[in-house]
Amino acid sequence: VDGALGNSAVSIKGGATFAVAPGAGEKSILSLLVEGGDDRLSLGDGAALSIASLTRTSGTLEIETEGSGSVRMTGLSAGVAPAWLTINGCSAEVLADGTLVRRENAWKNAISGLWKAAENWSKETVPDGSVLTTVSVPGTYTVTVDESVSIGAYEQKYANLDAAAPMAFSDVAEFGPGATATFGEGASATFDAGAYLKGARLEFSGTATAAVATGYFGSGEIVFADASGQTAPSQQITIAPSAPGDILSIVVTNSATFINSLNNWLYLGQDVRSGTTRFDYASSSTASLGYGIAVGRGNGRSDLTVSNGGVKT
Repeated sequence: VDGALGNSAVSIKGGATFAVAPGAGEKSILSLLVEGGDDRLSLGDGAALSIASLTRTSGTLEIETEGSGSVRMTGLSAGVAPAWLTINGCSAEVLADGTLVRRENAWKNAISGLWKAAENWSKETVPDGSVLTTVSVPGTYTVTVDESVSIGAYEQKYANLDAAAPMAFSDVAEFGPGATATFGEGASATFDAGAYLKGARLEFSGTATAAVATGYFGSGEIVFADASGQTAPSQQITIAPSAPGDILSIVVTNSATFINSLNNWLYLGQDVRSGTTRFDYASSSTASLGYGIAVGRGNGRSDLTVSNGGVKT
């Protein structure tokens, strides 16, 4: 939908999607009826939808928003939304004005501590896959992961994440300005929906491994050192800046490896209008890249540097 809605009544059923196009502005409907199946309500960037009444007979409703897209349900009471209503893969929370947001479990203070200690989190429970997990209190401190962690969406700013155990991110993982994440001996990072950096640094050392299902995006640096490495995903890996002026660097050094799937490409700077992608193999590192590397497919700049290393395609 990108035109007028007026005083419409909308019914979604059987796994259908009702979408409001990007840039559509503010729209409103009188009622929304969810009638079965895994239904979706999609709001593009710059679209806002106000719903006076929400009714469900059966099924679930997943709200998907892009950019500044938002939805407001004035008929719902403030607090935790019903379990059948989710937003961007997380449990939903209703604000006082009816706006739906992802439920958030936030690190409480700029004090170092263990991830698994419930008292360190705003919900007084250890985060799980149903909420947005945030580590964004300004300051210099370290969050230590010494037991396996499985979460959904993740946002980190300022702090250092120090992992010595496996971490699985089922939704987008964002690392903001000033954030560092260090995955050491015994650790691994599984990014099912990609890793997005905004001036951050990710470092893998010891025998730590990374598995990224889509790619690494944004600006910052990702370092593989010692015997660590990127393991083979089931699809191609994209390494690309997200905005003009971004510089995203991958450094594979010492005895580290970077392995791409046998039947897929490694894309550097795919469909990027501007920004720089750097991929640097150094020392005795090795790359096994499947079909090969597609460099500079967009209008940005992509650099591939091989120094005393080996690349196999």
